[in-house]
Amino acid sequence: MSQSQTYWRSFPSVERLYSDGQLPNFLARCEQSCQALDTIIRQGDEREAERARAAMTAYGHTLQLLDHLAGVLAGNEENIATH
Repeated sequence: MSQSQTYWRSFPSVERLYSDGQLPNFLARCEQSCQALDTIIRQGDEREAERARAAMTAYGHTLQLLDHLAGVLAGNEENIATH
């Protein structure tokens, strides 16, 4: 594959989470943020709660991407088009 065909498969910043051992700290920060967002969802006004739900959805998508990338890096690549 040429460089132009594979550029989208490179995620250097995210890959460093795995290669530099930063993933546990990143996941801990995500968990803390999600706990704070959950508090806002339960206790905030409707506008704040809606924004917090949207942020929680974004965190969920991020964790799905990280899980998929872990598979790719481990050589268990699935067809991205199916996700």
